[in-house]
Amino acid sequence: MFLPFETFIESVEERKIYFLKGNPPNDLISNHLHICLKKSDGKVLYMVCCTSQIDKVQKFIETRHLPLSTMVYLSPDNNNAFEKDTCINCNNVHTCSEKEF
Repeated sequence: MFLPFETFIESVEERKIYFLKGNPPNDLISNHLHICLKKSDGKVLYMVCCTSQIDKVQKFIETRHLPLSTMVYLSPDNNNAFEKDTCINCNNVHTCSEKEF
């Protein structure tokens, strides 16, 4: 279903999952699920990308000596949005303004 941009951006909420298609701004990855961490009063969105490349994220975190607690696992058993084991790298937060989006 097509929604006008204004309707969509007003409906974006923190802790919700969004599937981004097309050409999302600021290094957000097309055709991936993203979680909105924060929607600031300054109309800035803070998003993280969900990935099934768990080994790749773990290697990224380990090679930079970051705490493994910054990698969050999401199991398909716990969330209907995910079809397979998924994780989030909390060290890789993307920001974009509503205008950029």
